[in-house]
Amino acid sequence: MTLNKKKLVSEPIVEFSPGKDPYIKARKKGATRWILAHVFHGSNKLFITIIIFMIILSANLSSITYIIIGETISALLGGFTALLGNYILVLFILGIAGPVMRIVSRMLVEILAQRLERDARREFFTNLLGKSQSFHEQMKIGELMARVTDDVRMLNFLISPALSLIVESFTFLFIPVIYIVLYYPLQLIIEPIFFSISFLILLRSYSRKIGPITGRLRGNFGLMTATLSETLSGIEVVKATVQEAKERKKYFTHANNYKKAFIDRGNLQAKYLPILVLALVITSGFAHSILLFNFGLMNIGQIIAFLGILGMLRFPTNISM
Repeated sequence: MTLNKKKLVSEPIVEFSPGKDPYIKARKKGATRWILAHVFHGSNKLFITIIIFMIILSANLSSITYIIIGETISALLGGFTALLGNYILVLFILGIAGPVMRIVSRMLVEILAQRLERDARREFFTNLLGKSQSFHEQMKIGELMARVTDDVRMLNFLISPALSLIVESFTFLFIPVIYIVLYYPLQLIIEPIFFSISFLILLRSYSRKIGPITGRLRGNFGLMTATLSETLSGIEVVKATVQEAKERKKYFTHANNYKKAFIDRGNLQAKYLPILVLALVITSGFAHSILLFNFGLMNIGQIIAFLGILGMLRFPTNISM
């Protein structure tokens, strides 16, 4: 009886098998391509489409709500009380639909953020397990722990709330302008257009300044964590060689650098100019609408609705700090 040699060949036993790596090509093309590969991986594309649709629809419903409020006030002042019931019903429906859409979109954003953090941490550990012993001997344990815990957690914050708020801010920046053009005198477009241009210019300048400071903040945090971890793990050697003062000085140097970067970021945020521009634009818009009211081009309800739509610009201003 002859045995088939193919049956005698057993599969090699692998102690650790990470499986196929879908991000290996993206890693070679830089951090941006790597993050995008994670964000748009698998069913995440469907989630992103639904999130963007919900955010745009929510911004439209908010603008329509202010318009209906203005029409309700105009009907009340004009004595058309028969229309008030219809307006109140529409406002009730809009008041429920808007928050429900925001809740659904934020749930999907949170799922997307948790997926990104999970996949990034899995990829990090998978690649870390594949490194040689000499690599682990050369790396600082504290810095690795800072990367695998705090830095990976920052990827979660990149999606929730950062990315969702960026999409919402630009939506709430441009959609109110469309409704002002459609429903109110064209002259009122001056204020939101001026704010949009000023906001984008000031935000670009702010982003260029805050980026290096944030980099210093994260870098010093990693060094501070690494120094503390190494000192505690080798505390017997430190005490035996009487190096307490040196290690203490090293730690406080990194801590002071972290504190300075934190203060610099606070000083820059305190000089955030879009808040001042928004106050000037709302005041100017109110004066402009009163002027048009005196010329008979607007009524009280339209003024209230216009100021409500203009107030939607507070959202992109406040969250972009």
